[in-house]
Amino acid sequence: MQPTRIAGAAYDDSGGIRYLPPRYYIQLENFSGGLRYMNWFNKNF
Repeated sequence: MQPTRIAGAAYDDSGGIRYLPPRYYIQLENFSGGLRYMNWFNKNF
């Protein structure tokens, strides 16, 4: 399920999709990758 674009260039992420990639980074013990993803997401959305 992809986040959907809504009015005002925002994304509907009510399903929490943005939290899936960091979870996998943590499972792989790649903490810097997860942090980099979260920084990228916060900057762009």
